[in-house]
Amino acid sequence: MGCRKPELRAWQMVLDENGLKPEHTLFIDDTLSNVEAARQLGIQAIHLQAPSTILDIFRPKG
Repeated sequence: MGCRKPELRAWQMVLDENGLKPEHTLFIDDTLSNVEAARQLGIQAIHLQAPSTILDIFRPKG
């Protein structure tokens, strides 16, 4: 690939190679700089912070 996150070029390559629309793409990461970079391209991004887990994001509230 020649680059890595949080480089914007890395995100754009993933989007392009997979035919993804940023606004329809979800990225979850525990590193804020990666989340911020994804958001710059219009990717929906969630900053996962301990003690939360990936399951907490998708569990129904209530």
